Amino acid sequence: MLNALPAMGESYLAWDESLQGFFNRLAVPLGQPIVVSKLAAGKRISGQFDFANAQAVLEAVALQQQLIWYSDGQVLHLYDAGEAKSSGVTLRHMTVDRLRDVMGRTGLDEARYPLRKAGPRLFYVSGPANYVDHVMRLAQLMDRPRPARREDVQRVGVIQVLNADVADRQYDRGSQTITVPGIATLIEKQLAELDGKARTGITVIAYPQINSLLIRGSEQQLRLIRARVAQLDVPQFAQGQGASTPLSADQYERVRRAFARVGEQ
Repeated sequence: MLNALPAMGESYLAWDESLQGFFNRLAVPLGQPIVVSKLAAGKRISGQFDFANAQAVLEAVALQQQLIWYSDGQVLHLYDAGEAKSSGVTLRHMTVDRLRDVMGRTGLDEARYPLRKAGPRLFYVSGPANYVDHVMRLAQLMDRPRPARREDVQRVGVIQVLNADVADRQYDRGSQTITVPGIATLIEKQLAELDGKARTGITVIAYPQINSLLIRGSEQQLRLIRARVAQLDVPQFAQGQGASTPLSADQYERVRRAFARVGEQ
């Protein structure tokens, strides 16, 4: 039957199907949700596809339909090429080369959307909106001045979340896209309610690849964030959410080297 939901690894025949429907089906063998922009969703596609090699299908269709995409490890966002987002950033306290090094160590470096260096501290990046946003947030996290006083030394920490998603998640319900806030967003909302001094200098960034939070602030601020996360990171079996696999020593060390070393300089 045409346009029936294929089993994993099954050949799939599309006939004048919207890309929204096509990628909803491809998400099953690909193993992660696919969020398609409104502009890309209305395009049509026909053909026979080998869903046993879902990644190859994604790349081939993206090339054929002039699409761009990026996956943060939890959700794959897909856009029309004309929706590419471009940003330019002037760093104040670190170089572009150092930022590239951090991106490479954390797996954020993407060869399809490279940083274009225009000076020691100036770069441009263009690509899918969700990827550009990740780069901007990482640059914001890392580009901080060295504290003048020892008691104000900024430190970087890694907090793994076991029972919830760290990043916001989007779901399509008919014509609507519903956003479910992740732990990072919930923590940021709580921090916004603190007085100015208590929240000054705190940065929280979601790192979905290992379902962890990267945090930066004073020792006291890091303790505060860890306590807030512990209150939110509780089992939610009623909602059908499973626990994440705890970080291995190698995974934790990889992130610690990439962020803590920069944060302590």
